[in-house]
Amino acid sequence: MGWNSVADDMDDTNARRGSSADRVLSVLDYFTTEHPAWTVDGLQAEMGGSRATTYRYVKALVDAGLLAPAAGGEYVLGARIIELDRQIRLRDPLLAAARGVMARVCQERQANLMLCSFYGDKVMCVDQEWIDPRVQSSYERGRPMPLFRGATARMILAYLPTYQQKNLLLNHAREIAEAGLGETWEEFRTNLKAMRKEGSHVSWGQIDSNLVGI
Repeated sequence: MGWNSVADDMDDTNARRGSSADRVLSVLDYFTTEHPAWTVDGLQAEMGGSRATTYRYVKALVDAGLLAPAAGGEYVLGARIIELDRQIRLRDPLLAAARGVMARVCQERQANLMLCSFYGDKVMCVDQEWIDPRVQSSYERGRPMPLFRGATARMILAYLPTYQQKNLLLNHAREIAEAGLGETWEEFRTNLKAMRKEGSHVSWGQIDSNLVGI
């Protein structure tokens, strides 16, 4: 009984620690291309809570190098992110495995290629082999893109585990229906199975109106 009480206390402490870490890291979600700099007061207004708590979160991120102070009391993304990006470019297993293949296929097919991965409920381009600079795509390295439109996203979607597909339908039913992927689980599953069986997918102007994705 004594041991159970200690274990329960430890679980509660770990849960609070994890919840606090989640809240600290959630601050980074507010730093976007549209709003790249924030003051503590601005973050507090968006996030709620006390100014002291918001300042504590910001200070923790500054200490970790993920945020950096800028002019006018604002904060911007920090240099640690650049350091981590370099490490990804040099040592990420997916990039290492794909780069040689992409370079060869790009030359053989004379086609622009993107390497994309699943991220949260979005798709993100992580690398490119771009042989024809005249072609301009909305896909850029590091830019999150929708999961339900475009050949790249749809093939990733088709190969996700069933439980993830179900969760996506629960949370994004309207977007899935608007993308023409089905209004029920049976319709959604049938469409995804068909894409997986085909092994490839072609989209016409779903991301950029003048481009075809394969």
